[in-house]
Amino acid sequence: MDQYQIEAIVTDDGILTLNNVPFHAGDKLEITIRKKTIGKKYPLRGKPFTYNEPFMGIADEDWEALL
Repeated sequence: MDQYQIEAIVTDDGILTLNNVPFHAGDKLEITIRKKTIGKKYPLRGKPFTYNEPFMGIADEDWEALL
């Protein structure tokens, strides 16, 4: 399946125009339209972080083998 992704803007009269698509005349296409989300996909990317106790175990009490 060939896939093609493009961004387009709907005009005031509700028309969406796609130009220069990489398909041939007569090709059957399945069209799915999604509204592009505004905002970051990974909101914490680039934010500072610290490890308070980097060498401490995590949830040691949950491991039966350590008892």
